[in-house]
Amino acid sequence: YVEPVPQFFARLSALTSMTIDGLDDRGLLNEQDHNSLARLQQLADSFQNIAEKELRGEPLTDSEILLIRYYGGELEHLTMAAADREDEDPNAQPYMDEEPQAAVIADVATAPDPDGDGTPNPVVLEEAVGRINEIYVIVPLVTEDGTIRLQVAKGGVFAYYEFPWPADDRLTDEKWRAMLDEGTAPDLPEWTGSFFIPETENAILQRAIYNFQSSLSGAYWDLSVEWWLWNAGEDVQAQFMAIFDELRAAKHFEGRQWIHAGYRSFDRQSDTLAVVTVRETWEDKLYPFDIDPGDAASLSDPIGQRGPYTLDVTYTLEFIDSYWQITNVVYANEPPPWEN
Repeated sequence: YVEPVPQFFARLSALTSMTIDGLDDRGLLNEQDHNSLARLQQLADSFQNIAEKELRGEPLTDSEILLIRYYGGELEHLTMAAADREDEDPNAQPYMDEEPQAAVIADVATAPDPDGDGTPNPVVLEEAVGRINEIYVIVPLVTEDGTIRLQVAKGGVFAYYEFPWPADDRLTDEKWRAMLDEGTAPDLPEWTGSFFIPETENAILQRAIYNFQSSLSGAYWDLSVEWWLWNAGEDVQAQFMAIFDELRAAKHFEGRQWIHAGYRSFDRQSDTLAVVTVRETWEDKLYPFDIDPGDAASLSDPIGQRGPYTLDVTYTLEFIDSYWQITNVVYANEPPPWEN
């Protein structure tokens, strides 16, 4: 489901078009950046069309549904396309100087004498966004025969903050992110309380499994566990490294798309040990590579694909070093064979 605000996507498309024209006219746009901006404009146009169809109550096509499903991969591709490279080689592996952050802050107003007693004691009003919260929205889904049914859509929404702060210590983005990490950020405005529901006792386990599931796609892409499977124990890392070694020996890597996770059971065996069963839905593509996994030249020509398919997975989690780690992963079934 796309948030039905076609005006936003129309303005984003127009802004992207003006950016392309302006940079092209000044000779400041190379081919790769031009292609990335053009793809951004195509996405904006497509989402504008989808939003308009939703407002008209028209069913979406299969290709539009797939675009929504894989939109996260499109964003990741555009982000990495804008990343730095070690040298001028366009085929060099891109890297990020720092982890992408959503949290930013700005002071929007100044009160030179907030106490009104004539004593200079200026404060500023800080407005900020924090971490991304999950949002659940009931939305209408129009089927091919025109039937309308309701479904729950899940997305992300920024946490909003506003608070006074001493003017002689205006917060930077870096300071603000440190406050969030350290748990010293002010409380959310009281009026936002109606937007939130308390987390269940199993939410922290779901979050740990979510981090693992979402990172697994990157691990299969790079055939590496060192950076991706950061919340997995040594045995789990070794389990997947054996799989990656086989793929690397065959000069193959996988583009794994995690589609859905349905939690089947939670077994809290102690304060530091839990077993969770999950039914996961995936869709994969198999690529060859010459030098390193993820070679850009391979991406247009997968040699195999499979899915969507489901896996029944049992996760063991242990609370170690102040966070929940995945210490065992057992699959009850295997992915289907690759299809050419």
